Amino acid sequence: MSGPQHFLVLSSPPDGVTDAQYDAWYDTHVDELLARVPQFVSAERCHLQLHDNSSGEPEPYRFLTRYTIADGEAFADAWAALRAAVGSGEMTFDDWFGGVVSAGFVCTTVTRRERESA
Repeated sequence: MSGPQHFLVLSSPPDGVTDAQYDAWYDTHVDELLARVPQFVSAERCHLQLHDNSSGEPEPYRFLTRYTIADGEAFADAWAALRAAVGSGEMTFDDWFGGVVSAGFVCTTVTRRERESA
C-alpha cells in the first residue's frame, strides 16, 4: 500500500533565537509556502521533547515539521517549485536563518496498520 508523500524536516533555531521567535518565523514561512507552492497542501509542526536516547548524545533537533505533498505530485516537482519561490524572493527569511540546524527527509508510506475495531 502506498500513500501520500511527506517531507519531514527536523530543525532547531540557532543560539540566541528563542522558540517564540522561531515559531513566529515558521508561521510566516508555512503561510507563504502554502500560498505560493501548490504542490504542498499542509504542514504540521511539533515541538520535540526527548523521551529516550540510546546514544546518550544530546539531540540536535527540537522541532519536527511534516509537509504533505498533494496527491499525484512528485516530491521533486514540489521541491523545484519551493526552490523557485525562494529564489524569486517570495519567501521570508530572517537574518538568523542561516544558523538553523536542520535535516530533511522524503517520506512515502509503504504500509500502514491500524487496530481493528472490537
